[in-house]
Amino acid sequence: MLNDKETFRLITFDSGSFEVNATFDKLENDPYLKSDFPFRKRRFSKGTFSKNGIEWLPHEKFFQSSQINEYAGDIDREFPPLCDVFRTFVTMFLMSADHLEMVENNVYQIGVHQIRIVCDDGKPGHPTPEGPHQDGFDFVGLYCFNIGNATGGESRLLYGEKDGECVFQKSLKVGDGLIIDDHLVFHVASPVTSLNGGVGYRDICVVTYELIPENSC
Repeated sequence: MLNDKETFRLITFDSGSFEVNATFDKLENDPYLKSDFPFRKRRFSKGTFSKNGIEWLPHEKFFQSSQINEYAGDIDREFPPLCDVFRTFVTMFLMSADHLEMVENNVYQIGVHQIRIVCDDGKPGHPTPEGPHQDGFDFVGLYCFNIGNATGGESRLLYGEKDGECVFQKSLKVGDGLIIDDHLVFHVASPVTSLNGGVGYRDICVVTYELIPENSC
C-alpha cells in the first residue's frame, strides 16, 4: 500500500458535508475506558476493500490481544456499527486516487473506527490511552474530520519501537490523512485539551488495512 521507501504518507481529503460531520454528534460513549470522564465515543464496522470498492461485512465485535493493546486487550469490544451516511462517505473517499494508487490489485480487510475525542475544563481527552503502539495490521490510516474548541492531538510516529526515533510529528488539520506502515512504526497522539474553556472535541476516523492473501478463500 506504501512503496518500499515509505514508512508513512501524508494526504489530504475532502472531510465531508455537514450531514457527514453531523454523524459524529450521534456517537455513543466508549464503555471500555478506564476513566470516570468519557473522553472517547466510537462506532465500528468492517469490510473488504479493493479497486472495485468496499463490500461491508456483517457487524461483529472488535478484538485485539493484550500483547497488541495493553489498555483494552483480550476484550471482545462491542461498538455500534457505522451509520449509512458515514459508510457511504467512507466508500467514496477510499475510492480516491490517493488510496486506489496504493491499493493496486490487492484486497484488504478494513476496520473503520469513527471516533470523537472529547475534552472539558481540566479534563483532557486521550486519543491513545495505551501510549505508543502498533495495532497489529499491515497499514493504519488516520483521518481528521473536524475540530471544535480543542487543541492538541499531535500525532507522532516512532520508528521500530516505542521509544524509537521520531520520524513524524504534527497535529493533523481538518482534511489531513496519515497512512502508516504498522509493521515499521509505533504511533501515539498527545492529549486533546479545551481551547477556550468548556467542552471541545476532535473527530477522527481510523482505518486499519489487513492484506488478504491472493489465494485466500
